[in-house]
Amino acid sequence: MPRLAGQDMLSHLLKINPGARVIFASGFMDPETKSAIAVTGTREFIQKPYSAVEVLSRVREVLNK
Repeated sequence: MPRLAGQDMLSHLLKINPGARVIFASGFMDPETKSAIAVTGTREFIQKPYSAVEVLSRVREVLNK
């Protein structure tokens, strides 16, 4: 995102809706960042590149939880 880092966007989103089901997508995510994001309630991570089938599968998994 051009003006807001993913973690910052997640923080804003969770202020609006603390129960939001979040899937985080990234080209690269170091273990420290992934751990910091996981404690916020992110349900899944998708590593780029990913296919439409993989995205749909992850969305279905999160919605079914």
